[in-house]
Amino acid sequence: KIALNHLYITPEKTILVGDAENDVDLFNIPGYKIAVANANSRLKMLADYVTDNPGSMGIKEIVEKLIGK
Repeated sequence: KIALNHLYITPEKTILVGDAENDVDLFNIPGYKIAVANANSRLKMLADYVTDNPGSMGIKEIVEKLIGK
């Protein structure tokens, strides 16, 4: 939240990506929440979208969707 504030970015305009229990707090920030396929089950429940692919391939999947591939 501090970094977003410092960069003048509204949290609602962010994409949050996580995979582990320690990312649950991150998902409390407003924004579009994405969990990778192999993420913690609690995180998947909080996510707006769960990738089809795990780990770095899930990140690649997100990037490709964002750039329209």
